[in-house]
Amino acid sequence: VATAIPAAWACGRFRRSTLLKFHSMCGFAAIVVLASALTLFVHASADSLFQVLCLGLSLMGMAQASAPIVDSLFADSIPTGKRAGLYTGLTVSYVLSSAVGPATAAVLFVLHGDVWSTERMSRVMLMGLALACIPASLLLMFDDTR
Repeated sequence: VATAIPAAWACGRFRRSTLLKFHSMCGFAAIVVLASALTLFVHASADSLFQVLCLGLSLMGMAQASAPIVDSLFADSIPTGKRAGLYTGLTVSYVLSSAVGPATAAVLFVLHGDVWSTERMSRVMLMGLALACIPASLLLMFDDTR
C-alpha cells in the first residue's frame, strides 16, 4: 500500500519497460535478501532475522507491484480478436504456476522426509526463491517500443 501512490506516479512518468526492469531488480534483491536470511542469518538474533525477513518481503511486495504493468503491456501487444484465447492461456499459466510451489514442496518433503525442521523448511523456501528467478528474469525481456 505504501508504494501504490509512487507506483501510480511512476506509471505516468516513465516507460513501462523501464518500470518492469525496476520491479525485476526489486525481485532479484528480494531473492538475495530472503536467501541470506535463510542461510546467513539463521543463527543471528531473532530481532536481526526478523528485520532481514521484513526487508526481503517488502522488496518482494514491490516486485509484485509490476503485475498491472505486465497486464497492460500484454493487452496492448495483442490484436483485439485474439485476446480471449491468450487471456485463457494466461489464466491457465497463473493457475499452474500457483501449483508449482506446493508440488515442489511436496516432492522435497518426500525426498528429504516429512520433518518440519527449520533446516528443512529453509531448503523448501530456497527452492521457491530459485523458481522466483524465472519471472524476475522474464520482466527484463519486455520492450514497449515494439
